[in-house]
Amino acid sequence: MPATALQGYLMGQSGGGGGATAYTQSVVPSTLNVPGTVTITYTLNGTPPGGGVTITPSANTYGTFSATTVTISSGTTGTVTFTSSYVGTTTLSATNNAMLSNPSNITFAGQVGGGTGSGAGTNVVNITRPVTANW
Repeated sequence: MPATALQGYLMGQSGGGGGATAYTQSVVPSTLNVPGTVTITYTLNGTPPGGGVTITPSANTYGTFSATTVTISSGTTGTVTFTSSYVGTTTLSATNNAMLSNPSNITFAGQVGGGTGSGAGTNVVNITRPVTANW
């Protein structure tokens, strides 16, 4: 199979026109009161290849994704959420199974504060010191 036909097949398009070659990722909100959840949206730059695209998100800090993968088989967008309780900067990245160009990493900032209700915006720090018994 000639390279152009193979490329078209891999892109899910005869001749390769209009098929996705890359995707982007965006995060909302960019600053998060922790613990909290951000929504990550993946957007293809064209129609998905035959069989769809499976995107695997990852983060450089502890947290939980709502799903371990996101599959886009029709349309051009897919979403996943990430719940974090990390105070500081979290970097999100993604890979895919369809040989599309992966997006640049994105970041969001986790901070303490905000919210409503009892204890909102407060930190609780338990400090334990050794106890010396004098017998």
